[in-house]
Amino acid sequence: MVAAVSRRRNVLLDQASGKPVPLGTPNRPEGTEPPSSVDEGVAERELRDRILSAPSGIGRWLAAVAATVACVTLAAALFVVFQVADEEQPPPLPPVLVTDEGPVLIHEGARYQLGLPGDIAVIRTCDGQSHAWLLRPSTGAIYKFDVWAEEETATTRPIRMVIDAVDLVLMRSLGCTDVHARTADGDSIPLTTGS
Repeated sequence: MVAAVSRRRNVLLDQASGKPVPLGTPNRPEGTEPPSSVDEGVAERELRDRILSAPSGIGRWLAAVAATVACVTLAAALFVVFQVADEEQPPPLPPVLVTDEGPVLIHEGARYQLGLPGDIAVIRTCDGQSHAWLLRPSTGAIYKFDVWAEEETATTRPIRMVIDAVDLVLMRSLGCTDVHARTADGDSIPLTTGS
């Protein structure tokens, strides 16, 4: 709804004389004037100025949209800051034992022998699933085990080669742990992202 002020005055005709009588004119005895300190135009101008200076419906809507956008932007920035802070602090590593036969992972109370001596193993968890990952630094081969061996051995093929990879590192990411291969010169190469 939009308020408007108009200068137009509706005119009524006086029944006795037939002369026009403007609306809003007080009944005064003839020959009397309003007090000199009162200007009827001032009150009308003040009212018009108040109406025109009041925020309109679209103005209030734009202010609400701007406030909403600012809040969403702030929330997104805080989310990103907290995600970056989480990535800088890797989660605690599950126990990995290094034996003469190769790394041993302990998962759900069971011990799993992986790879060869010198290999590096980690457990990645995401969406309630856990998978063993193995790096063979001598070749740069990276293996992902989709199943845990129950009675026999589980085998897999390399899923990727990263030359000069010396370590596997776990980083937090959106409820999962991501696997990164760290190279001899300190670069971190992501092997997984999110889910």
